[in-house]
Amino acid sequence: MAMFRWRLTLAIVCATAPFAAPLATRAASSRPTVGVIRWDYWSQQSQGSPWVTGLGQPQWRYRLPFYGRVLSDTQIELREDLQSVMDQEIPYAMQGGIDYWAFAYYIATQTPMNYGLNLHQSSWRQTDINFCLILTWITPDQVSAWHSTWVPTIVQHMKRPTYQKVAGGRPLMYVFNPTAWETTHFGSRAAFRAAIDDLRSQAVAAGLQQPYIVAQVWDPATGADAVRGLNLDAIGSYSKTAAGSYAQFPYQDLTRVNRDFWNASRATGTQVVPIVNASWDPRPAWENPPPWPYFAPGPYYTDPTPSELAAHVDAAFDWNIANPSTTPANTALIYAWNETAEGGINIVPTYSEGPARLDAIAPVMRSWKTTPDPIYVSDLPWLSATNAWGPVERDMSNGESLAGDGRVLTLDGMQYEKGLGVHASSEVRVALDANYSTFVSDVGVDDESGSRGSVTFEVWADGTSLYATGVLTGTSPIQRITVDVTGRRELRLVVGYAADGAANDHADWAGARLLPADAVYVSDLAWTSATNAWGPVERDMSNGEMLAGDGRVLTLEGVQYAKGLGVHAASEVRYQLDGRYSTFVSDIGVDDESGPLGSVTFEVWADGTRLYASGVLRGSSPTEHVVVDVRRRRELWLVVTSAGDGAANDHADWAGARLVRAPSTDLSALSWTSASNGFGPVERNMSNFQSAARDGRRITLNGVPYATGLGVHSVSDIHYSLGGNYSFFASDVGVDDECGSMGSVTFEIWSDGTKVYDSGIMTGSTDTKRVELFIGGVNDLRLVVTSAGDGGACDHGDWAGAVVG
Repeated sequence: MAMFRWRLTLAIVCATAPFAAPLATRAASSRPTVGVIRWDYWSQQSQGSPWVTGLGQPQWRYRLPFYGRVLSDTQIELREDLQSVMDQEIPYAMQGGIDYWAFAYYIATQTPMNYGLNLHQSSWRQTDINFCLILTWITPDQVSAWHSTWVPTIVQHMKRPTYQKVAGGRPLMYVFNPTAWETTHFGSRAAFRAAIDDLRSQAVAAGLQQPYIVAQVWDPATGADAVRGLNLDAIGSYSKTAAGSYAQFPYQDLTRVNRDFWNASRATGTQVVPIVNASWDPRPAWENPPPWPYFAPGPYYTDPTPSELAAHVDAAFDWNIANPSTTPANTALIYAWNETAEGGINIVPTYSEGPARLDAIAPVMRSWKTTPDPIYVSDLPWLSATNAWGPVERDMSNGESLAGDGRVLTLDGMQYEKGLGVHASSEVRVALDANYSTFVSDVGVDDESGSRGSVTFEVWADGTSLYATGVLTGTSPIQRITVDVTGRRELRLVVGYAADGAANDHADWAGARLLPADAVYVSDLAWTSATNAWGPVERDMSNGEMLAGDGRVLTLEGVQYAKGLGVHAASEVRYQLDGRYSTFVSDIGVDDESGPLGSVTFEVWADGTRLYASGVLRGSSPTEHVVVDVRRRRELWLVVTSAGDGAANDHADWAGARLVRAPSTDLSALSWTSASNGFGPVERNMSNFQSAARDGRRITLNGVPYATGLGVHSVSDIHYSLGGNYSFFASDVGVDDECGSMGSVTFEIWSDGTKVYDSGIMTGSTDTKRVELFIGGVNDLRLVVTSAGDGGACDHGDWAGAVVG
C-alpha cells in the first residue's frame, strides 16, 4: 500500500440436533468470510506518476488489470475511477466468493483516494459485495473533528446493510499500525484509547453491537500490547513479509511467513484474524520510487499459480477451524485486490490471465461456506483409548508420561488448538453411530520430537481399513487425511511405530474432527403411504392407543427419543427417496410402554428388495441399531411384523429414524456439453442480466439469494453428459428478482430425450418452485427454459442452487 505524501498510518474498518453438540466457541450458524484489501490509487490524477510509468514497462505489463490500456511501447493508462469499471469489478469479486472489500479511506478535506468507496456506494450492484473502510491518514486539521464528524461518519457506514459484520453481528474494524495512531495523530496512548472508546460508544448508541477491532501489525508482541492497551479484540496484519536482503524467494516461503505470524499471534493469548498474502513483489515500485518516503528494497517472491493461492486461502480457514477460540471472527483478509505496483499480480482480473485467481478461490470459499460446523474428536467421549507413553492427551501434544503435560500441538511449525496427542503405539475408538459424513485431520510427528520419531497412521471404521499413511518421521511434511465415514458405526484411530522402535514417536491427530452428516428425520418427511394395525402411525411419539396423538415419549430401555415413528405390528410406512439419500439410520425395539411384553420383527426394504431384517425383538430385548445403505434407491419401506404369536402389545419404535442426504455437486461446477441462451451467455453462479459475460448479479428468487446456480434467458438449452454417474437432480426455479414482476417462462427437464418435468408458466410474481428428480442411470440431462409465448422481455430464469448427486 502507498499514499500520495502520507505513508505513516492506516486503520481498516469493515462491514459485511440430537446428533452432536455445537461448538462452544462459535455460533452454529457461523460461516467463514474472506475480505480483500483495496488501495484505490489508479485515478485520473495518478496517470503519469512513477508507478504508472513503471507498470508501463514491458516486463510488468502482465500485471495490468482488465481496465488497463496500452498507449504506446512505454506508456499505459490505469483508470479504475470509472463507474463502468466498478460495475464490472463487483460481479468478478462476487463470483470469486469474496465477501467484502476493504477500501482505503482518507480522512482529509480533499483527496482522490476515496474513488473506489464512492463508486461502490453509487453502483446499482453495491448489494452484491460488502465493504470495509480503510482509515488511512488523518490530516492534523481533522483530528479535532474526530468525535463530531468522523466517528459519526464511520458509524453511518457501519449501519449500512452491506457493512461487514463478524462474530454474531459485530462491525469489523482493523487499525493499521496502532502505535503510529497513538503517537503521530493523537499524541498519546490514552488519547487514542479515548478515541477508540468514543467510536465504540457511538456505535452502540446507534443500535449497533460493539465493533470487533483488529490491530494490524508486523510483530505479534506489538499487536498483543495494542490489543490490551487500547481495548482492541484481535491481532492481524496488512501484508506480512520477511525482513532481509533484496532477493527473490518462492511463494511457499511467503505462505510460511504468513503462517508463522498466525501462530506467533495465537501464542500471545489474543484472538487472531489471519492475513493471506496473494503475492509480494514491489520491484516496479522500487525501480520507480514515488515522491514520498518509501521503504528500502528487500525480499520479494514469485507470483503464485492460481491453485497455490487457493491452497493458501484454504489453509487460512483450516487454521481458523483448528483454532476456534482464537478465531471467533472466522474471517481472513487477503492482500490485495489492486496493489499492482507493490503486490505483484493481485487477484483483480488481468489481461494476462483473466479472472483465473478468483476462479481458483471460488470453489474453496463455496466449500467452506457449505461445510457443517465440525465436531472435534477431542471433545467427544471415547469408547476406549490406549497409549504407549502416558495417556492420550486432548488438545495438546503427548508430552511425557503424566496427564496434561503436553505442549501446543505443532506440526512443521503449524499450531493446532484442537486435536489428540499420542505416542506409538496408540489406539482411540470413537462411536459414530452414522451421525457423521467425514473424518478430517492433519497428521505427523509433533515438533517436540525434532527430526526424530517414525510412525504410521491408520483410520479404521467398523473393522475396515479406510486410510494408511506409510511411515512419517519428524522431517516429513504434514499429511492431510479426509475419509468418508458415512453410515459407519465406530471409528478407530491407530498410530503404530516403524521398524526402528518407539523412541520419540510423539504423533498428532492435529485438528481431528468429524463433519456431521446432513440428515433429515423421517418423521419430518411426508410418507407416500402408511398402514398400522392399532390406530395411526404416530410422528415423534409412541403408538399409544387407537386415537391420533395419544402416544407417549418414544422410549427404548429407558432412553427417550424426541424424534421417530411409533407403530404397531403389522405396520408399513413408505417414503419416496429418488436417489437423494445415502443411508437410513434408526434405533429399533419394542417401546417401554409395553413392558416385557410384545414381540415384533423390523424390516427395511428399498425398491422391492429387503435390505435388513432384525429377527424377533421382544419387550425385554436390548435396543438394536440399524444402518442401511440406500444409495441410488427410489423408494423406502419401513415394515414391522408380528412375530407369529399374535399382535398384543406389539408397540414398535423407529426411534431417531433418519435419512442421511447423499453428497451433491453444484451443477455450475460441471462442464456442459452444449449451451445456448436467448440473451448473452449462460452465467454460472449469477443471474443472466445483460448480454456480456459475467455481468450478472447474485441469483435471487423472491428475496432469497443463492450462492450457486445457473442464470439464463429464454430460450435456453443446456446439455450435460452425466454418464449415469448421478442419482438425483435438485434445484429451485423461477424468474430472477432483477425482473421484478415481469418475465414469463417455463422450465423443462429432459432425461435421455424424455421430458420428466414441466414447471408450467412462471412469472416474476410466481412463488419459487422446488424440483427434485431421480436421474439414476441417466446419460444426457437437458435443462430448457422457454418463453411463455408472450415474447422474451425480461425472461431471466434461474436454476438456483442446482445440484446433482
